[in-house]
Amino acid sequence: MKIKTSKITKILTRDVISNKLLSPNIIKFKKKFILFYSKRIIDRKKYAEINNAESTDLTSWKINSSFKINPLSIDHFSNGLLSPCFFKLNEKNYILTEAQNNNESEIILLTSDDLFNWKLKNKFCKKEKDVIFQSPYFFNQENIFKVFYTKNRTEIYSDTINENFEIIKTDKLFESSYDNENFCIYSPSIVKLKEHYYMFYSAWSNNVCGNINVAMSKDLLKWQKIKKNIFEVNSNYQIISEPSVIDVEENLHIFFEYKNKSGWDLGYTKLKIENFLDSSS
Repeated sequence: MKIKTSKITKILTRDVISNKLLSPNIIKFKKKFILFYSKRIIDRKKYAEINNAESTDLTSWKINSSFKINPLSIDHFSNGLLSPCFFKLNEKNYILTEAQNNNESEIILLTSDDLFNWKLKNKFCKKEKDVIFQSPYFFNQENIFKVFYTKNRTEIYSDTINENFEIIKTDKLFESSYDNENFCIYSPSIVKLKEHYYMFYSAWSNNVCGNINVAMSKDLLKWQKIKKNIFEVNSNYQIISEPSVIDVEENLHIFFEYKNKSGWDLGYTKLKIENFLDSSS
């Protein structure tokens, strides 16, 4: 299975001060869809803030100009916030996000009562000296709560947590092994289709070549890598990375960041679930 670039749709337009839209996170919220993402500013190299946009059909999007989360607004010392992952737990709103500071990276937890005013929640944090934590992803497995993330760019882990965000156990799931994973793997996004879970994740062979791979599991612990480089790339789509996947009405809707000649944008495509499963068997 190779997804042709002709099937990719650019979903948002960058404003004049931004050169990068990154890290999409798609969620269904009541009768609409919300896309959380990160934005970098042209003259602030390390800075990144979280924005969002709304849609009713997954193709036409309206940016919420009043929504912004940055390190200053949550009173955090980092330079930028990347890879946001929104979820609800016990009717409360949360975002896990990667907080970058120079060459360091940790995972922090935010909470909000109204979806606009966010504050730091100290109950969960992934931070260790000389360890890079990236791209958190929350998944509810029939009321078993898991946080997936990448460690040191080459290993994907999951923490099983309770409702108080206390870690019950930590599992190493897999590490870089394919030739297109030599530089890094990160940014897991998981969807359950029939009796299997499918993880879409970023895989880079070097610092200028990135794509998306897929792994499969029955229990979220033992994973088998089944696809690599699912997108065709060319000069207009030099890197495709950070997938966010949702299944709606017999389709897989895949959101991602991609690098082109003018910067980084957010793209979208969809696949028939039946066709994806046929190609995965």
